[in-house]
Amino acid sequence: MDALLKLSKVCLSLKKWNLTEQFADELRILSTIRYQEELLLMKEGKTEPLITERPLVVYYGQSYLIKSIALFKQGHYEKAKQYIEGYEDLGWFEILDEQGKKKVDKFRLWAIANK
Repeated sequence: MDALLKLSKVCLSLKKWNLTEQFADELRILSTIRYQEELLLMKEGKTEPLITERPLVVYYGQSYLIKSIALFKQGHYEKAKQYIEGYEDLGWFEILDEQGKKKVDKFRLWAIANK
């Protein structure tokens, strides 16, 4: 997930919109799958946390944020707004430590600013 996040940010900075969207979509899918796996492990009483540079919620939220920026830069404003909604309220995320909660608050602020 770290690599996908970095790739999507590089493509975004290079204005490679299609690749940016593709990597953002892949990041969203992968982070969603990993989130579901983590929930299942928690319910089974197994705790094998995924080791990443950032909390899982960051990858999920960034996938929506990056996709919305790429769409906005291409002039797809209404579609970009739909993706803003994806990171606007991540309080439903069940796997949140203190750092994750702070990131959720940041995403909320970014969504307000980007609407």
